[in-house]
Amino acid sequence: MVVAVSRWTRGTRAPVTSELDVTDMIVDGTIPDLSGRLVRLGPNPIGPVPDDHHWFAGSGMAHAIDLDRGHPTRYQNRWVRTPEVSERLGEPAAVGHSEHHELANTTAMVVAGELLAMTETCPPFALGHDLETIRRVDFGAGVEHFTAHPHVDPVTGDTFGVGYQLNEEPSCMLHRIGPDGRQRSAHTVELLSSRSVHDFAFTERWIVIWDLPLDVTASPSGSFAARWNNDGGARVGVIDRASLAGDTVDAAPTWFEIDPCWVFHPVNAYDTPTGDVIDDCQFDKVYAHDVTGPGDPHPPQLWRWELDLGGTAVTRTLIDERVQEFPRIDQRRWSSRHRYGYTTELMSGNGAPSILAHDLEAGTADSWTSEVGHSLSEAIFVPDTHDSDENEGWLLAVDSTAEWSDLVVLDATSVSDGPVGRVRLPQRIPDGFHGDWIPA
Repeated sequence: MVVAVSRWTRGTRAPVTSELDVTDMIVDGTIPDLSGRLVRLGPNPIGPVPDDHHWFAGSGMAHAIDLDRGHPTRYQNRWVRTPEVSERLGEPAAVGHSEHHELANTTAMVVAGELLAMTETCPPFALGHDLETIRRVDFGAGVEHFTAHPHVDPVTGDTFGVGYQLNEEPSCMLHRIGPDGRQRSAHTVELLSSRSVHDFAFTERWIVIWDLPLDVTASPSGSFAARWNNDGGARVGVIDRASLAGDTVDAAPTWFEIDPCWVFHPVNAYDTPTGDVIDDCQFDKVYAHDVTGPGDPHPPQLWRWELDLGGTAVTRTLIDERVQEFPRIDQRRWSSRHRYGYTTELMSGNGAPSILAHDLEAGTADSWTSEVGHSLSEAIFVPDTHDSDENEGWLLAVDSTAEWSDLVVLDATSVSDGPVGRVRLPQRIPDGFHGDWIPA
């Protein structure tokens, strides 16, 4: 029985208790001719939660929606069977015991042909076609801590990840995973203190790492604990990708000192003749007042960072002042120059969430707003065809109330027209974090 006493487990964030496998779903409108699977992952606590429950501390639950030429054919959801989840469900352990507290609740995406459930404090968990938990993944190198946000190089097929370890040396580890799923190299990057590195970016030439003043430790339960340290120093570093060949070595970034801020997620980054451009959703600070979640009164906005690699200058320019997060792009453009980016406006002027489609060259943004009391997930871009131009495709998101969830599909070229189609799901998907579109 779930007892939702925390603000992070109420309303659209309230956990669900049923694991379903349903093939009959109602469609409103027309779903485009898409074939594949949309996977979502987020926290879904089992059992009572305390008043000071951290939003990021819930056990991971995966959700999958299958489409066959525009027809919804299946919805499934399952908890990721970490040892703790198996024990709480009264099941035999799906994987072996671990000394670490494992959540696997942040990102579900395909890495080296395998669907992985990931967070930053434990190794990934491989999931099968029915979302069953198969095994821990250590990439053939004994990796114990990976990342919640690996990124795949669309040219080489390599996957990069930047992971940190709680209560360890002030450093993070830059991993490079080959298309075969085995680690090719790992490089230590020294940080100013023991702090979170939630995400990163890379360009065709550089790896971009944020070293920002969010100090982290493991709580007595092993869960994530963070505190803002405004005097801890802040910087952004770039590492020449050409220097990363070979065995495990320390990496030596070129660091740029900046004023304190926080970035959970970049939109993308790309090279210019003089440096790098990085678009991101930037907070002034997080966890400065409320340590149970990032909901301090310092909301994220869309910014552009320009790094002058010929000197030490970092120019930061506000692109859009609306409160927005969970950025996505056409993943075929990752690490190269992009024109379009998609974010979720967490609460518009009328109190309802919106999907924002930014034309970053024109400096404009198209938007569609849901309703008051609803929540919207990140909007995942799916190209219309394999060779479609950037922005020619569809945005897939989950629109939820406290009672139900819809899969909504928007035309990325005309977002303000609203959803072209909706699929009423057989169960509400609690507010989660990230997912992936897996083409058939």
